[in-house]
Amino acid sequence: MKKYKNIVFDVGGVLSGYKFEQVMHEKYGAEKGRTEKLVKIMGADDIWSEFDLENYNFYEVVELFAQKFTDDADFIREIFSHMAEYADPYYDVWDLVHELKKVGYKEYLLSNYSSLTFKWQLGDGYFLKDVDGYLFSHEIHEIKPHPIIYQKFFEKNGLNPSECLFFDDRIINVEGSRAMGMDSIHVTSKDFLIEQLNELIDMAK
Repeated sequence: MKKYKNIVFDVGGVLSGYKFEQVMHEKYGAEKGRTEKLVKIMGADDIWSEFDLENYNFYEVVELFAQKFTDDADFIREIFSHMAEYADPYYDVWDLVHELKKVGYKEYLLSNYSSLTFKWQLGDGYFLKDVDGYLFSHEIHEIKPHPIIYQKFFEKNGLNPSECLFFDDRIINVEGSRAMGMDSIHVTSKDFLIEQLNELIDMAK
């Protein structure tokens, strides 16, 4: 692996996961599989992208989804009413983020997130003290993989893309970052990410 100065992380699916299905099924008695299926549909919808851009606020998003998927309207409202409970922090990854900092890497976040979702998902993340900079979609009303979000990220943080390595769980964002000159690794599992981060740590020692 090439040596890098800067390690850049997406958030959802990389530093933290989501427990939609587990919470709704085990805690609130939802039919098994129903939450996972519906969240997958909503997550791929343009309405969710507009939420990440903060073009719609939380309450507008809930009602837009309820109006679009009328058969599941009440269940959608219930899912969103528990949003603060779905965080699944990857503490073992956070520990490695700290180790990367100790061996000399600079660390950054680049993610499609509304400010509210980030607060719910990672507001108390202890690894945040190791982060040197960030850019979230809601700040500039653009989302990955649009080229402008990568360019704005480099400009905001004073980074040379050739000195950065980016981790993202969506291949479309990986391809977008590579097109902008930043090496990128597609995160296919937490175990794979941990393996890659340990390799980076070993290289820096």
